[in-house]
Amino acid sequence: HYFWRSTNRSAPHNVYTSTEFLNQALKSKTSPELDYGLWPFKNDDPTEFSETRETDLSLNSVEPLYQVTWKYQSENNYYERYKTGGSAITTSSGNQIVANNVAVVYTAIKIIDEVGRREINTIGQGDALVLQDGRIIKTVWKKEAADDRLRFYSEDGKEISWNAGKTWIEIIATTEKNF
Repeated sequence: HYFWRSTNRSAPHNVYTSTEFLNQALKSKTSPELDYGLWPFKNDDPTEFSETRETDLSLNSVEPLYQVTWKYQSENNYYERYKTGGSAITTSSGNQIVANNVAVVYTAIKIIDEVGRREINTIGQGDALVLQDGRIIKTVWKKEAADDRLRFYSEDGKEISWNAGKTWIEIIATTEKNF
């Protein structure tokens, strides 16, 4: 196995791995070379902070223990992740989880068995939000096949370019969309 389950959390939020385990998995498995194409990247473009502009985003969840908020930090041009109960921190280092880009993908999610496993639609297209540079951008996500890269497009059809750094993708049920 290349992962472990923590007893401190309930499934499915209790699966962890490490770089060491992932490297072991890569060495033990062979897979065809696939070209997923790169995401376009850009230079940071933080905007002047305005109290009238919405820069933070709270995500709806049917699970009260998993309410998530992303808060923009203009001095570093990144977003900090918070969840019910306070800061979201990494279990390995205890550091605040931060991301230079946050994408929120709204898609069909259904429970498929009595254990609570979920089937998440990741092929097709749907509404999405992208948080970057102190902005919340309404976008559309698209992925035509399992071996395609997930891509995001602005309302005028241009592909979203990403800031260098960490990108976090949240997958949220379309039934929990709040825009």
